[in-house]
Amino acid sequence: MAYVGNTPALKYSELIQQTFSSPTGTGFTLSQAVTNAKDIMLYINNVKQNPTGGYTCSGTTLTVSEALVSGDEMYCMYYGRAVETLGLNAGDVTTASLAADAVDGTKIADDAINSEHYAAASIDAEHLAVGKDGAFSLDATPNTDHTANGPQTSILASGYSSTIMDLVYLGSSSKWLEADADATGTSINLLGIALEAKSDTQAMNVALAGSFVRDDSWSWTPGVPLYVSGTLGAITATKPSGSGDVVRTVGYAVTADVIFFNPSSDYVTLA
Repeated sequence: MAYVGNTPALKYSELIQQTFSSPTGTGFTLSQAVTNAKDIMLYINNVKQNPTGGYTCSGTTLTVSEALVSGDEMYCMYYGRAVETLGLNAGDVTTASLAADAVDGTKIADDAINSEHYAAASIDAEHLAVGKDGAFSLDATPNTDHTANGPQTSILASGYSSTIMDLVYLGSSSKWLEADADATGTSINLLGIALEAKSDTQAMNVALAGSFVRDDSWSWTPGVPLYVSGTLGAITATKPSGSGDVVRTVGYAVTADVIFFNPSSDYVTLA
């Protein structure tokens, strides 16, 4: 027999017969799923039953209108069977089941893949773009005033009433405080730049080492090194020189109003 399209998975070149063993009652289970009563020919005691009143069928459930009793005989012949939909079990589709390049960006909905859909450790160095425009390529010129491109954290709290763009250090209470070159206790810890004005105990977004930071009020000479200032919360291009001052670089001027914030772990305390 010729077909238009794919050859059917189920063929009915021979009728399938089911004989019910010692049938009693009105409800029975078919061995094949069907769509309705007309998909079978039902015989009770060798008498063909009427599909419009003598019985009903749905899936594998057969119900006859009059109860069978002990000694009755029943069998059916299948004209057809319900089309089966096969579901996929977890793990049925693997990378080996997919053609090369079968799944690309055009077949994935926007935002369909998020952190919940990544297997642990599935993203490594081989899967991150590097170089120009890659995952680790930072724009050295933030678009707006008082912003940064690069590592930041907004989890830790301010420990004082901060001013935006303050140079801050992480104190012993895990709060950000104003940095000051006048003492090691206020200048040699983890440094950041406040990107928000917050009061004590409020979480504050802070630029961390490796960020390009912009402040339109700055007026640096590009390329010069920058230091922790003796003025609370300030950055300076003038190396501290007073007795007891800490000399520690915090980065370099990129343009007049942008710095590359990259504090050194080394410092010198002046005698």
